[in-house]
Amino acid sequence: MRMYHANAAIPPAQHARRAEVLSGFSLFPGDIVRPPRAWLERTANVVRVTEPARGGHFAPFEEPELYAEELRAFFRPYRTAATG
Repeated sequence: MRMYHANAAIPPAQHARRAEVLSGFSLFPGDIVRPPRAWLERTANVVRVTEPARGGHFAPFEEPELYAEELRAFFRPYRTAATG
C-alpha cells in the first residue's frame, strides 16, 4: 500500500516524462496489464519488446529461467559492445 500512496504523491508532469535510457519490455501473456507498443514507445526509448510464451505478473517467480534469459538477451548486445 505504501507504493500506491507514494506514487499518488508524484506530480502529474513527472508521470508524463519519457525515459531516455535504453529500455526493454517482456510482455508476459498472463500479466495484469499489457500496454500497447505505441504507449511504450511514447514513454520510453524502446529497443526491445518480446512476448514470451509463458508467465504472468510474477514472471521471475513463475518462470525464473525464462525471465533470466529475457534479461540476458536484452543486455547481451551491450555487454559484447562494451568488451569489444
